[in-house]
Amino acid sequence: MIQDKQIALSTEEFVAALVLCGYEEAAADIINELQLAETEEQLVTFSNQAETLLNNRGYWDETRSSNLVKGLESFIHLLIKSQKKTRCVHGNHVLIFHQIEGDEMIVQTFKGMEHRFELCKHSDSLWERMADFFGLADEDVDLPENFRLRSQGFDLFSQATSEEIDAIIRDQIYPENFNIFLDDFRNHGFSLDNISMMISHYTRDESELIQVNFFLKSSKGFMWYVDYSLIEETNEIHVKALAPKECFEAAVYVMLDFYKHDAVE
Repeated sequence: MIQDKQIALSTEEFVAALVLCGYEEAAADIINELQLAETEEQLVTFSNQAETLLNNRGYWDETRSSNLVKGLESFIHLLIKSQKKTRCVHGNHVLIFHQIEGDEMIVQTFKGMEHRFELCKHSDSLWERMADFFGLADEDVDLPENFRLRSQGFDLFSQATSEEIDAIIRDQIYPENFNIFLDDFRNHGFSLDNISMMISHYTRDESELIQVNFFLKSSKGFMWYVDYSLIEETNEIHVKALAPKECFEAAVYVMLDFYKHDAVE
């Protein structure tokens, strides 16, 4: 089992580690997505620089076939071979819980150009880790009333300008709870965050999305849950305000229940 409890890698180091462990396709996906190298010459330069960085950080071991220290190589193999994953997306930041074996997981955080990996257990305070990732704390907050709107209306507001949202809020055309949501939605670039669960088939380089739920962090200290589950039946989107602990405890419960059932390769 892994000896190191935490590992930090830049994106370049992470890609190099994937290649050294034999996962060239996974590395290529990251290189192409982030446009880290576009020519063969750039790719060679990128690889040399990344290997130098791994050496400087103490992750290099020329006595091993992978040239990586055992702890890092173990993390990479477990990470890629993990079938069940839960991914939290908040803007450009990503938090992933990779189920590995028994009650153990690797938690991966990606912020900026740095990846952090940490070994944790199902019994750890995972909801607090999620809340911290979204920048929320377990505090008493006043929750506005739930509301619902037509999908066409939501699409219309998604295309509004910041000035138009200011005018709507200023003129008090809609109830206060909806104005708070509009302000949060505008401040988040008219986009939603999400928590999704998936099954990864690394031998086929495929991922199967099992479930995705959409959220929006409020400046008032709570989470908006944006529920699309009834959109085909009623053409409505239901929006509910949740306290951080309620929101993330529910997310962790669903995640761990998902991990209890065997995945099929």
